[in-house]
Parts: sequence; structure tokens; C-alpha cells
Amino acid sequence: LDHGLFEMVVEQYSTFARKNLEGHFQLENSVVFPAIIRTNPSFELRRTISTLLKEHTEFLVQNNDILELFDSLTKSEPVTKERIEQIKQTLREFCAKLTAHARRENEVIIPAIQKNPSIQMIMNRIYLEFKTRAKS
Repeated sequence: LDHGLFEMVVEQYSTFARKNLEGHFQLENSVVFPAIIRTNPSFELRRTISTLLKEHTEFLVQNNDILELFDSLTKSEPVTKERIEQIKQTLREFCAKLTAHARRENEVIIPAIQKNPSIQMIMNRIYLEFKTRAKS
């Protein structure tokens, strides 16, 4: 295995995770879900949001585990064919869970926002507050 190539893949995954996963979850947790909750949604929608929030936490923990696994391989452990298969399986499982999560957001959260203009207005206000705090 080409260690330079492996390290490049690790770096690309790390960059993707930081930019996309963490940023996406932070935006939903800080802007999207609070806006929906402020409109007194149905029990079912509140339950879906609760599940998504829990999954966000789980994904971040799993992502950290993946990054630690990569780190251990690039620093100490030899990169064997068996370890590569283990990493591939771990990433497949992570991606499958993430895909199911995204599907649920697309099927439940997006339509809820589209149906309710109040949510969109609240999201805009919260987002402006969020951006202002982030600059401070």
C-alpha cells in the first residue's frame, strides 16, 4: 500500500468531515430544528427531530472514532490488507447510517419547512443571530 496515497485519503476524509458533517449538524441543531420547534410541530415531527439530534451526536462520536483509527494507522500500526478491509467496512456502515439519516431529513424535515412559511421566517432570524454570534 502506498502510504502517501493512504495519508491523502485520510486528509481528504478529515477535511470532508470537518466542513460537511460538523458544519451541517451545527446549522441544523442551532437554526433549523429550533425554528421548527418554535412553530409547535406535531408530536411525530418533534420525535423525528429528537431522533435526528441523537443521531448527530452519534455520528460525531463515530466520526471521531474513524479519525482516531486513521491516526493510529498513519502513525504506528502497519497498514495491512486486513486493516484496510476493516476500515472499508467501518466506512460502509457509517455511510449507510448517514444515508438513512439524510433520507429521513429529506422526507420529513424539508417538506415541513416547505409547508410552513413561519418556519422559514424563524430560520432566517435564527440564522442571522447565529452568524452574528459566530463573528463575535
